[in-house]
Amino acid sequence: MDSTLAACRGTDTDLFYDPDRLADALAFCNECPIQVECLRANVAERDGVWAVTERARRRLRSLVSNGAVTLSDADLRWFIDSTNHQMFNPGSARTDPTAVASASADWVRAVRADAARVSLDVVAHKYGLSRRMARKLVAGEVRSDVDGVPVSV
Repeated sequence: MDSTLAACRGTDTDLFYDPDRLADALAFCNECPIQVECLRANVAERDGVWAVTERARRRLRSLVSNGAVTLSDADLRWFIDSTNHQMFNPGSARTDPTAVASASADWVRAVRADAARVSLDVVAHKYGLSRRMARKLVAGEVRSDVDGVPVSV
């Protein structure tokens, strides 16, 4: 990892350890060209913001140990994007069929593809869905744009 490219380089590091300033710290991370590499290198860190919050890194470690994700660039990029989406849009897809229905086609395809290879509990955890909503989405009971039909609840 080339830390000379980091968006936070030269910034007071206290910012990244202050729980009251998470949004400010994450703003640096979201603009950083080495965000994925930073997360990979610091996934085991217990304190501070390293591309994502402490809580998100705990979740990532759990997902890796369950085999739901790897530390590949693609999986880490997905994890960062979904974590930021959940943080800045709380509860958006967890139980709301309308939010799930308006999700991107790629997201819906990813949920359904993962459900074919890992347990529904892991899929729900990975995508921040309730188990019931994950089951409905995978079963096609909640339709999405990828299905090309209106929402059915």
